[in-house]
Amino acid sequence: MLKQKTLSFKLLFLLPVLVVAVAVSIITLWSVEVLKRQYEENHRQETEDLLILGESAGLGQNLASIHQRAASALAGAQDGSLDQGDIYRIHTQGVDDLARATTKVEDLVRSLRAKGIHPQEEGQPLLESYQNYRNYLLMATDIVAIDPGQASSYIYSAQQHYIHFMKTLNRVSHSLTQHAQEQSNRSLQTFRQAYSQVLLIGLAGLVAMLVIAFFATHILSHRILLVTRGMGMLARSQEVPPQLPEVQRLQEYPVREVREIAGAVLSFRQALVERRALEEEVRRHRDHLAELVEEQTLSIKAIVDTAADAIITIDQEGKILTFNGAAQRMFGYDAGEAVGADVSLLMPEPHRSQHSYYIRRYLESGEAQALGRGAEVTGQRRDGTTFPIYLTISEMIINHEQRFTGIARDITDQKAAEAALVASREAAEAANRAKGEFLANMSHEIRTPMNAIIGLTRLCLQTPLSPKQDDYLSKISASANALLGILNDILDFSKIDAGKLEIDPVEFSLEEVVANLVAIISVRSEEKGLEFLIDTALDIPPRLTGDPLRLGQVLINLVSNAVKFTESGEVVVHSEVIDEDASQVWLRFGVTDTGIGMTPAQQEKLFQAFSQADTSTTRQYGGSGLGLVISKQLIMLMGGEISMESEPGKGTVFEFTLPFGKVEKSRQPEDLHIPRNLRDLQVLAVDDNSTSLEILGHYLDSFGYQSDTASSGDQALQLVKSADARGCPYDLVMLDWKMPRPDGMETARHIQQTALVSPPRLLLFSSFGSNEMQRHLQQGLVDGILAKPFLPNALFDAISRIFEDRSSPDSQQLPGATSSQRSAPLAGKSILLVEDNEINQQITRELLQQMGAKTTIAWNGQEAVDLLAQAEFDGVLMDMQMPVMDGIAATRKIREEAKFSRLPIIAMTANAMASDHQRCLEAGMNDFMVKPVDPEKLTRVLNRWLSTGAGDTWHHESREPALALPDLPGFKVREAVGRLAGSVETYRSLLAKFPQHYQDSARDIAAALDDGDAPRAQKLTHTLKGVAGNLGAVELQEKLEELEEALRQGTATSQCPKFLEVAEKLEFVLKIIRQEIGDGKGS
Repeated sequence: MLKQKTLSFKLLFLLPVLVVAVAVSIITLWSVEVLKRQYEENHRQETEDLLILGESAGLGQNLASIHQRAASALAGAQDGSLDQGDIYRIHTQGVDDLARATTKVEDLVRSLRAKGIHPQEEGQPLLESYQNYRNYLLMATDIVAIDPGQASSYIYSAQQHYIHFMKTLNRVSHSLTQHAQEQSNRSLQTFRQAYSQVLLIGLAGLVAMLVIAFFATHILSHRILLVTRGMGMLARSQEVPPQLPEVQRLQEYPVREVREIAGAVLSFRQALVERRALEEEVRRHRDHLAELVEEQTLSIKAIVDTAADAIITIDQEGKILTFNGAAQRMFGYDAGEAVGADVSLLMPEPHRSQHSYYIRRYLESGEAQALGRGAEVTGQRRDGTTFPIYLTISEMIINHEQRFTGIARDITDQKAAEAALVASREAAEAANRAKGEFLANMSHEIRTPMNAIIGLTRLCLQTPLSPKQDDYLSKISASANALLGILNDILDFSKIDAGKLEIDPVEFSLEEVVANLVAIISVRSEEKGLEFLIDTALDIPPRLTGDPLRLGQVLINLVSNAVKFTESGEVVVHSEVIDEDASQVWLRFGVTDTGIGMTPAQQEKLFQAFSQADTSTTRQYGGSGLGLVISKQLIMLMGGEISMESEPGKGTVFEFTLPFGKVEKSRQPEDLHIPRNLRDLQVLAVDDNSTSLEILGHYLDSFGYQSDTASSGDQALQLVKSADARGCPYDLVMLDWKMPRPDGMETARHIQQTALVSPPRLLLFSSFGSNEMQRHLQQGLVDGILAKPFLPNALFDAISRIFEDRSSPDSQQLPGATSSQRSAPLAGKSILLVEDNEINQQITRELLQQMGAKTTIAWNGQEAVDLLAQAEFDGVLMDMQMPVMDGIAATRKIREEAKFSRLPIIAMTANAMASDHQRCLEAGMNDFMVKPVDPEKLTRVLNRWLSTGAGDTWHHESREPALALPDLPGFKVREAVGRLAGSVETYRSLLAKFPQHYQDSARDIAAALDDGDAPRAQKLTHTLKGVAGNLGAVELQEKLEELEEALRQGTATSQCPKFLEVAEKLEFVLKIIRQEIGDGKGS
């Protein structure tokens, strides 16, 4: 019974306790849950604050590193320790780092806004400062290699924005710290409220349990006391919170509610620990950022103070704010004296008194003369002396106030160096003129006896001689011509070296140039037993515009070298079209030989003046070592380029490309006309040389012939028999004479002796034995002969003669025979020779007599004038340097009379300089020949001037009245008409065409310059210059020469003065031409 009561009592006692305990537990758990959620929210926000502070600290460090690299790049660019590649890598890394920093700044701004730190208060100034800093820093690293002075100014501006950015960042950190403190306070307040609730619940439970049961109350109150004691300790702690071991032990208490309360208290303690650690980290970052700002400020100040250029900053009132060490040394003022003073203190009058007006005008209107670009100005030192400086001014905004930074460099030494350079250039020009005069004089003095040696030797060789005498004189002639070639090389090189060698574009035939090459080289190649071959593409226009003289010079140089260094085998010259447009065609020329070749080491020295690939080469083969140098320079002057390939023992290939102007269709010769009886010929070509056979087959195919080839006489004989048997006989068999047996003549005899239904006609060709082939032709052994190398037209002419007339073998000559081989080309012409040297008189008179001309001699210019007044002449050969009256003065006096306006006057002088040529043309001469005179050239020149209208006898009564020369300002009309054989009608025709083709030239050149296409601009300028020169528009030509020089130096733009002068002068020339052509005067 007692047990039952005891049990019942216990049950009655425990039941309320359990109810109270349950209620207390529920309320406590709710309070703990609220406290836990509040703690988690507070912990999350504190973590976000810590991350933002960490990001801002990291951002500051990144920007400090970026700025340090930019400062290092500037220092390296100024002292030359860094090259452009290093600076470019620093700039590229800075661009990448700033891109990443931009993302971080934008993320930071967004985080601040989410925290309630509004952009208009903090975020927006932070972003603006960073963007300004980034822009200035990028501009600084972008130009640090080009303009360190300007880059220094940009870095200084970037530094100002960097400092402002870091200050703003510090304020952000302070705001975040305050935000964390406030959040901690709110957390503490919440905790205290929860603590109060728990305490009240605990007290209520305690009272209830005291009433119900002392032991229950005792147990619960003891545990709660432990918790409250721990909470009190946490609330009172100022530094590191205590460990609370009693509360930690409560985590193992069997009652779940007690464990949770203990856990909440311990979690709160952990939150306090993390908050204190975060506050300490924030403080350390803030202190570190402050140190970085101070360090960077001192670093930039040190850079500015140690800069070589003066760096001065002023405000918008002109007061000096900063004055670095270089400025102190340059102007003589201490920083203490200068800072606060007006910057006009550093200027001489009148700029000193007007400077405040300059600043005020800029602030009011934004108009600035020197802002943003460099200018040479004058500074004034403290002692009143003035000196030249190069000043660059930039503007920046700091704290909404305008600042101006000037970077000044003392250029006194530079100006002195420029003056010295001008004096040096003038001295060099004087020396160059003296050298030119010396060369001209030496050329004249050497050419006068050379003319006698070469001319008299040539005349002597035309007389009956013994074999030994002929050998001696031939060697004298060859040596004299070799000496003349060396003299010409030296003169050309001196012209190139002095920049005086000019290109004279005229209309010409490429075939004539190649024919002249063949005439010069064939003898040399035949003497060495070489195959000399020409492979000319048939799509090359017959007429081109360019400089045939210089083109021929290049080809002769290259082919002469090929023959010189080839002991056996062949030398092949090929030409082809590689590109063309409406106005130009680009040709590739190649010279291939099977000679000694060159090693790579020898090739490196190939285009060096006064040297050959090997010194032993010079001893063995001779030569001045200038030929290739001159050729390369000539090719470059003509707008082309040259290349070469070589292998020792196998030979060499030289190739060069050149642009040429196209000639109008109406002025091109008619296409090759093939008569009906020459169409569809069946031709067999026989040659043991595969290259020659390939070229020959190419030519025959182009004529529309059906051709076969054979590499030996035996094979040819079999093909002839087979074709005849099939009923498709060959119409023509072309045979190389010099082949392994049976040679060409033996094969011809075998064909003639073979019984054929339709025997072919036979054409014999060879590089050797022209006279012997001529004898075979006269004996009727072959139907025609042809000398190698041959051009397409020569080949076609030879075939035509064979099928036109077989009855007169004597009538056939070797194609390509020069005019000197034909009899009396000047028969009936009367020539006045004006020459003061008796030997030269004898040589020229005999040459003219051999050509059939009647010659009258005048010893000086005055005698020539007197003789022209007494007798009639078809042409005049005029020396330049003579006593009494020289050739220039005599020509001018002759041209003063209208009846002599079209009389051909040809200079024949030992003066070989370009300036001499120009003087002769300006005086009114028609052409120019240099002594020693080549008979073939003399014949060609006289034929050209005496066979046209200009070459008719000047007094001819039946001639139509000549058109009057037009009077064009800025033109040398008489000189231009002289170059056109005196044809005023042709000159007017050219004038009429000039506006059609060149009125847009200035616009085209400007477009090329704006597009950065300097080669096209130079090509257009060069072409226009040549045309202007041909028309005699000398003023326009001079302006174009100046622009062309600027283009070569890379200083020309579409707005530069030289181009604007060209455009203005071109417009003037077009206006003059239109007035002349449009008023009825023109043709």
